[in-house]
Amino acid sequence: MIDQLILAESGGNPNAVSAVGAQGLTQVMPATGRDPGFGVKPISNPFDPVESRRFATDYLSAMLRRYDGDLETALVAYNAGPGNADKFLKAGKNYAALPKRSETEPYVRKIMGGLK
Repeated sequence: MIDQLILAESGGNPNAVSAVGAQGLTQVMPATGRDPGFGVKPISNPFDPVESRRFATDYLSAMLRRYDGDLETALVAYNAGPGNADKFLKAGKNYAALPKRSETEPYVRKIMGGLK
């Protein structure tokens, strides 16, 4: 699962930095990395592949717990944030409820499709 997330996030590049500032293999936003919440330990170095993988595993696990094992919604939360995932659920899992539908929907589909 985390391997699929890494491919979708950074294409496997541990030094990747997105246009909006997400960093490392798992494209962690600096603010989320510093204060992730949900009982997740902050990331010390987003460009360290081991630390990046640990953070993504912990954060996605926290989202899976939050959304009762619902992988699709947990991936929406990883990509768009838990607040947007809550809106997504409230709208009946409708991607149109997301501010960046054109980014989030293909991202989730790519990861889930790669797991089959």
